[in-house]
Amino acid sequence: MSAQDEFSAKLLNEGVESLAQGKFETARGTFLRILSETTEPEDRLSRLIALYNLGVLASQVGEAEDAERWFIAALAAAGEVDFSPVMEAARFALGRAE
Repeated sequence: MSAQDEFSAKLLNEGVESLAQGKFETARGTFLRILSETTEPEDRLSRLIALYNLGVLASQVGEAEDAERWFIAALAAAGEVDFSPVMEAARFALGRAE
């Protein structure tokens, strides 16, 4: 695993842990940091997971429009990396949000 992969994995773990603990602003900051600091093509999966988790977070705090925006972005990113588990989860979340 490259140093960049380790960095991304560490941030993703921190963000998911913060989200699970209800530390929403900490989680949001971590996921947004992933989006701003992972720009290489090999970072697409980390970005995808961050986008999806931003949708989950927004949904949990009652920000339905933001959740929809993040899930749509996650779907687009999932198509780029052909990562169907997140595509299906985002589609399901969008269906519930409507």
